[in-house]
Amino acid sequence: LAGVLDYARAGAIPGGLRNNRDFASCDVDIAPDIPEDLAAILYDPQTSGGLLAALADPPPDYPIIGRVTEPQTKAIRIL
Repeated sequence: LAGVLDYARAGAIPGGLRNNRDFASCDVDIAPDIPEDLAAILYDPQTSGGLLAALADPPPDYPIIGRVTEPQTKAIRIL
């Protein structure tokens, strides 16, 4: 979303983001080269979950942002 990183860098972090991060971070593995401000917005309560859909056979014009893999140590890996 346009401007979201600017808001995060300015400290405009909703309380729900902190709650989501506290709850879910134990099952999320974020690569060390992902900047902290970018990693933080992944827990934003306004978009976490509502914008993600898993499709077995997505149409060719759908953007692919992830894939299902064999089980890992944590349920979600951000690379």
